[in-house]
Amino acid sequence: MVSIIIPTYNRPDQLFSCLQAINRLTYPSNRFEVIVIDDGSRTPLDRTIEHFSHRMAITLISQRNSGPATARNRGAAEAKGEILAFTDDDCTPSTGWLQAIADAFRDAPDCGIGGKTINLLTNNLYAETSQILLDYLYEYYNQDSQAPRFFASNNLAFSRNDFLTSGGFNPTYRVPAGEDRELCDRWTAQGRRLRFAPDAVVFHAHLLNGRTLWRQHFNYGKGAFFFHHMKVRPEWEPLTFYLKLVIYPFSLFSWKRAIVVAPLLIITQVANTCGYFMEWSRALMGRVD
Repeated sequence: MVSIIIPTYNRPDQLFSCLQAINRLTYPSNRFEVIVIDDGSRTPLDRTIEHFSHRMAITLISQRNSGPATARNRGAAEAKGEILAFTDDDCTPSTGWLQAIADAFRDAPDCGIGGKTINLLTNNLYAETSQILLDYLYEYYNQDSQAPRFFASNNLAFSRNDFLTSGGFNPTYRVPAGEDRELCDRWTAQGRRLRFAPDAVVFHAHLLNGRTLWRQHFNYGKGAFFFHHMKVRPEWEPLTFYLKLVIYPFSLFSWKRAIVVAPLLIITQVANTCGYFMEWSRALMGRVD
């Protein structure tokens, strides 16, 4: 039995598309359940859930707005499945997604399983930039295919028992801000392993513009502060990490497209730095007080 856990906040149309995709999964419907955690949305989701209630086992849980980390933990606590498969409301899993996750657990039952995420909005330059950054992080942190270190929470799965004993997602992260990075780091620090399942594919449709791209990575910077602050021995990426990031698009695209994407990647890192130092200054003021 697999429990698919989906946190959602003010995106009913995206959630509907996500559930439509789950309804098309090749995995037997009597072997999975869907748990949707409404993290304080303004629009009630009852009708959306009712639309799918006769097609799959689906549960809606509502909570006060507390962030996706808390929402995922709430779903895990209520789950009946031995496996927890996390995705997001702006994702549409491929038909074979859940089968690929189940197959990966059959081979490595004690591992956390991370799948592949593909940007669906290829004509949106900002969404494409965000995806390129994620692809770069996967290449950087998962160079050792036998010991990967990071997978994003929109396509991540654990055995329920191991997830709960690991401590789950850290509720300190009240916005999407790197809570998956913190969990993966803590997971591996506990001596647990991660494994990549390339056939576990979800398509990501997060519409972005310049302002929302900045805000997204500004929040990631805030999360990075908490991540480093909580670690006993923080590790910092070397300068080469950022230099390779800037030239990374040139290995993917023609120079005409790469020369547009590269500055946007720089902007994401500037936003990240601003978010980090904002939280650092707030913490410093707190210590002064």
